[in-house]
Amino acid sequence: MFSSSSRAAIRRVHSAVAASISPPFTTTSARFASFLIHGDAIDRSAHQLSAFVDEVLAESGAEKVDVLGHSLGTLVAAYWIRFLEGAAKVDRNVSLAPLWHGTDLIKGGGLVRDAQYAVCPACSEMHPDSDFIDRLHTAGPFVDSVAYTNILTERDTHTRR
Repeated sequence: MFSSSSRAAIRRVHSAVAASISPPFTTTSARFASFLIHGDAIDRSAHQLSAFVDEVLAESGAEKVDVLGHSLGTLVAAYWIRFLEGAAKVDRNVSLAPLWHGTDLIKGGGLVRDAQYAVCPACSEMHPDSDFIDRLHTAGPFVDSVAYTNILTERDTHTRR
């Protein structure tokens, strides 16, 4: 499925991830595979991403991946890179509308909020005051061996600056 290269590219679009192999970020001979995030706890999604990347690297023969994450995907990639030894497998990480400071997308409280969090554990972890965001801030979202690009616009209304 994949051609051989020294680096693969993982492309995440909102809650889906696709891998493109050799040469990265070009339209010629790029191939894609997908990885979906369904609102599971971020650490669970990060473990699933780790297994997915291992499969992509094994199938492609690449040594590293480039990651493009959006929204929740930026936190899943950051957790994998920082806490699950993903840094050794990543060359570049590009984040669109990154949630480094969390999001208060879920409004309200009480039973309504609790019901939303029960269906979407990641939603509670994305809250600005969550233990997850605190842990990420304490450790730092970036690893020195990975090149980062963060893209955020004034129209990204659910990201906190």
